[in-house]
Amino acid sequence: MGYVIIPIMRILHTSDVHLRSADDERWQAFAAVLDKAEEMKAGAVVVSGDMFDKGVDAQRLKTPLRELFETRSLAVIVIPGNHDERGLRAGDYFGEGVTVMVDASQPVDLGLTRVVGIPYENLGPEGVLDRLLAAREHVRNDEGATNVLLFHGELLDLMPEPDAFGEEAGYDYMPVRLSTFAGLGFDYVLAGHFHRGYDVRQFDGGYFVYSGSPVSITRRELGRRHAVIVDAGEPPRPVPLDTAHAERVEVQLNPFERLDPTSEIRRRLDNLHPMATAYLSVGGYADVEAMGTTEKGLNDSIKSFETDARVAEVVSRWRDVGDILHHELFRRINEQLGTLEVGAEHTKAIREMVIDALTETIHAD
Repeated sequence: MGYVIIPIMRILHTSDVHLRSADDERWQAFAAVLDKAEEMKAGAVVVSGDMFDKGVDAQRLKTPLRELFETRSLAVIVIPGNHDERGLRAGDYFGEGVTVMVDASQPVDLGLTRVVGIPYENLGPEGVLDRLLAAREHVRNDEGATNVLLFHGELLDLMPEPDAFGEEAGYDYMPVRLSTFAGLGFDYVLAGHFHRGYDVRQFDGGYFVYSGSPVSITRRELGRRHAVIVDAGEPPRPVPLDTAHAERVEVQLNPFERLDPTSEIRRRLDNLHPMATAYLSVGGYADVEAMGTTEKGLNDSIKSFETDARVAEVVSRWRDVGDILHHELFRRINEQLGTLEVGAEHTKAIREMVIDALTETIHAD
C-alpha cells in the first residue's frame, strides 16, 4: 500500500460548501477558505464532504477548480458527502496535490499526521461502526504521530435546532454517537454535514469538530462563518471568514421607550458585517399616535428597507396598542406594576400579558 507523503502539520478544515457555479458566493467562499489557509500558513485543506451541491457539479467544475488550486501551494483532501457521493470517484483529477478520498484504506500522510477518510454511504449506526472499525486499522502508532479522521454524518449527541443540517432534517445520515470514537486511535475527527456553525466536542482521546458551512447555504445558517485550524497536539480552534452569511435582525417596539424604529433599524444594519445579508423582523407594540404617525405610515417606513441592498426580507409583526395604553384599566394596572420589585424583564412580560388580555376584552364582539 502506497501513501502520499506531504511534509506538513497544520490543517485547515471546512465542509458543506455545496459548490454549483464558478462565479457565485459559494465559490467565493471556498476561494476565501484557500486564502485563509495560506494566510495562516496551513499546508493542507480538508473538505469533509458536500464540497459540491450535486454529483454533476463535481464533474462540471473540474476545470475551474484545477485553475483555482494551481495558484496555491496547498494539499487538498476531499471526501464525498451525501450530496456529492455519486459525483466524486477515485482517480478524479482536480490538480496536483488534490486527493479525492473514496476509500479509508488509502490514507494520506502529512508529515507525521495521517489523514483517513470515510466517504458517505447510506448506513445506519451498525454500518457506521463497521466503517469506523475498518478505519482504525490504518491508524499510525509510531511515536509523535497524529491521526485525523474525515467523516460526513450526523452526531446524535448534538441535538441541534431544526434545520441545522441544511434542508435534510428528519433523515439519518451516517448517525453516530460521540462515545463511538473513543479508543479508535483518532486524535481529531473533522466532520461535515452540520451546516449551522462551528461546534467542537471532546471524546476520550480526541476532538470531534464540525466546521459548519463556510457560506450561508440557506437563511438558517446564521452568523459569521468559520473554518477550523488544527495543529497537532492542540485543541482545534475556529477561524472567522469574511464570506457571505445570513443575519437575523430583530427589532422589538416598546411604546414606553419611544424608540424610533427606522433609526434603530438603520443603526443595526450599519453594524452588520459587510458580507452579511439581513432578515429583518419588527415586532412588539407601538403607540402610533404618540409617535406622530399612523399604522400605515409606520408600516411603510419599515417596509422601505426592502430596497436596502443589505436586506433580503422584511417581516412586520408589530401591533398598534395605543387605545389599550390610554384605557383607564390599563393605566391603573400599569401604576401598580411600577410598585412591584420584580425586575425590568418580569415587569415587561407582565405588561405584555395585560395588553394581550385587554385586547381580547376590549375588542371582543
